[in-house]
Amino acid sequence: IEDNPGFFRMKLFAVPHFQVEGMDVNLSLVSQMPKAKA
Repeated sequence: IEDNPGFFRMKLFAVPHFQVEGMDVNLSLVSQMPKAKA
């Protein structure tokens, strides 16, 4: 994948719903991290 970033980009384009879902999960983890530390 590192040698061919275009392949990874096409994979994300093929499944945009997966990319959006991944972003939602990342935002949830980031928003919960400060609460866990506090």
